Amino acid sequence: MKLSRLLLGTVALTLMIGGWAVGRAQSSAPDFELVVSTTVLEDGSIETAVDCARGCKLAWVQRGINPRATPIPHFDFHCKGSNNCPSGAIGGWIEK
Repeated sequence: MKLSRLLLGTVALTLMIGGWAVGRAQSSAPDFELVVSTTVLEDGSIETAVDCARGCKLAWVQRGINPRATPIPHFDFHCKGSNNCPSGAIGGWIEK
């Protein structure tokens, strides 16, 4: 009786560990990586840099997508003369 419970417990634990290992192996890496940095300059203006570290391109899309704009991997956004910066819209495309 004790041997069958021990065997059942061992099988259950083995299945749990096996299921965790299979599930962990199926997780995927992200398709892209963004790096965002913000700096307050001496004159009080704010500079924000958005870099596509891997797998994407960026473009300014605040007023809609410009069909002539070329997506780039680095984007700068400046806010001058205000304590509050309005938000900006940056579009991103995944590179394949």
